[in-house]
Amino acid sequence: MKLELADDAQRWWKLYSIHAALVAVLLGVVETVLALMHLSWVPLWVHGGLTMVIGICGAVGRVIKQDPGDAERIGVLQSIVGKLLGRAP
Repeated sequence: MKLELADDAQRWWKLYSIHAALVAVLLGVVETVLALMHLSWVPLWVHGGLTMVIGICGAVGRVIKQDPGDAERIGVLQSIVGKLLGRAP
């Protein structure tokens, strides 16, 4: 079986499924670090529920169609969030 890249592989970082996967990875890293320090910020079932919701978002993000115009809308949202958090655009 020969593996090939998707047609839009060069814009992988703009895909919703990748965003959800990165959030899941970040959540896992935070939970692991807190477990190593013997701290807990939420009960275990909440962590599992968050991971499940993020996984579902990743699956939905993978099957919905995204056009290149989405990148512009995401950029606008990022600049708004940056202004709310006090960061320069």
